[in-house]
Amino acid sequence: MMAGPNLEGREGLVYVGIALATLGACTSGLGMNLMKASTRLEQHKPFCRRYRFLIGVSLATFINTMLDCVAFALTPLVIIAPIGGITIVASVLLARFGLAGEYEYVVWEQWVAILAVVMGVALIDIFGPHPEPILNTTTVLEHFHNEAFVAYETITLVVIIITYSGLWLGKLGGQNLETTIAAAVSAGLCSGITMTMMKVMATCVGAWILHNSLP
Repeated sequence: MMAGPNLEGREGLVYVGIALATLGACTSGLGMNLMKASTRLEQHKPFCRRYRFLIGVSLATFINTMLDCVAFALTPLVIIAPIGGITIVASVLLARFGLAGEYEYVVWEQWVAILAVVMGVALIDIFGPHPEPILNTTTVLEHFHNEAFVAYETITLVVIIITYSGLWLGKLGGQNLETTIAAAVSAGLCSGITMTMMKVMATCVGAWILHNSLP
């Protein structure tokens, strides 16, 4: 495998990556709010005219993904990953003020939870590890042979199978707590793998642009 050198002396890129990841998290939160509002406000419209849903999907997937790809190339995943929690904060705040088309009341317990998320993200990014950005494709790809990552993938597969089996058998489905938790856990686990894959892709693209090297 070919590998590019580390980006030594470019610590400022880490903060650019943090800013882009934060913007992406807020964009994703807005997108989710628009999709949720669409389920109640645009059900009577044909799919191609559900503008809230279409814009929401674009923000939560395409726009957020493009921002994350750049952020992942500049900033270590250990710093980027906790920023995903800001999506929760942005979603609740947007819903509280009805900025996406639908107002939701937020109780004080939810405000406490939001504060805990913000403080957690801040503490991790301030006091957590700050390794330099790495465009070494060999180093990044080696993580796929890590036993912990293989175990994580296995657990994710099992959870997804259980969730879909529950939906197929009628044990899950509808607007209830069990379905919400099962879907959220499955999506969260899949998100971890997706972020890892995006980190690899962003690293390879960055290594190619800067050093003309690929694994």
